[in-house]
Amino acid sequence: QLIARYRNAYVGNVTINARCGGKPVSFTLPVNLPQVDERNASLAPIWARAKISELSDRRLGEGRDDAAGLSEQIITTALDFSLVSEGTSFVAVDESRVVSDGKPTTVNQPVEQPEDVDRKFTRPSGGGAQGE
Repeated sequence: QLIARYRNAYVGNVTINARCGGKPVSFTLPVNLPQVDERNASLAPIWARAKISELSDRRLGEGRDDAAGLSEQIITTALDFSLVSEGTSFVAVDESRVVSDGKPTTVNQPVEQPEDVDRKFTRPSGGGAQGE
């Protein structure tokens, strides 16, 4: 699988150099890359997910000095493409207001229990494990 990104329109040949089974391979393909093609809008997040995966794999193999830089690239890519990653998350905030007696009210929002998670090992919002 090859996922690539380009910045400018281009008509011509592209040479791809890679490794297959540990051996170098090279092949040339004719391409016609438009500056913008709305039919390909869904490819951007696919590319970004592949980029995040590649950066994560590199970070696992790198020393600690480069890990911070790779983590920063992962976060930047995720934010640029509105993706959730190990360094980002998105929170939905309800900004509607309901006014009652003026005192704040906590509303507990139930969530589904993740598959294969034993409830006795989860923590309720009040503190200790439920099994305690």
